Amino acid sequence: MLVALEDVVAEAIQNGEIVRLGDLCTLQVSLTGKGAITEEGHTASLIKRAKINFRPGTILANALTSLNYSKVAIKYPKEEEQEEDMGDEGNA
Repeated sequence: MLVALEDVVAEAIQNGEIVRLGDLCTLQVSLTGKGAITEEGHTASLIKRAKINFRPGTILANALTSLNYSKVAIKYPKEEEQEEDMGDEGNA
């Protein structure tokens, strides 16, 4: 079922539609490029980049309001610390 949703969303985005996924989010294409003085001068070659804008809906926005923050232990030490630890083990 999720694959079908992916297909429908991708097709709608390709058609330039705004995709609203209920209260979850909204997806919309944004284009960047150069302008043209006349309609005849406007071609697809003026478009330099396309991206998808993601706007969270009320469900995601509300989820952010109830976040709890706490400091957690480092799971993976930085590479430098790992190399130092390996060097210390060889000297023991």
